[in-house]
Amino acid sequence: MARNKKTIGSVVGSTTESTGAETLTGANVVTLRVSLRHPHKFDDIPSADGTKTVILPALDDALKGKSQGILTPDGNAIFFQLPREDWEAIKKMHGKEQMFHSWHGFPPVVAEVESVTAAKSGAYKDDIEATVTGLAPQDPLKVGVVEAKAED
Repeated sequence: MARNKKTIGSVVGSTTESTGAETLTGANVVTLRVSLRHPHKFDDIPSADGTKTVILPALDDALKGKSQGILTPDGNAIFFQLPREDWEAIKKMHGKEQMFHSWHGFPPVVAEVESVTAAKSGAYKDDIEATVTGLAPQDPLKVGVVEAKAED
């Protein structure tokens, strides 16, 4: 049986936060914009000693295990970097999956971007804002939710 080596990649930013991990650069690194509602696991990516796992993050991963929180609205993305060879393997093996293609005129929920800098500067703003997951939460301001005041 082939050994399964776990690889996650790194989240390097999002449209909802100004912080992120240090970005990688070079021809062997790819940056993705990911607008998935739930993480997506690819556990069949070839590696030198069998297969490895790549997990694309989800918009609301930070809420995992928490009893309260507000879901991220549509029109946001996480910027995620992974080795180019893993991305090419994912496209080759899973490239026909819906997440990589437009749907009813909406942009795909997973797509390659030039760089994190370009993505954060607004080069992909229209695509990100037009992304629809189909599982978006209600806008709290439109339904009358107000921020609770902290008690001392």
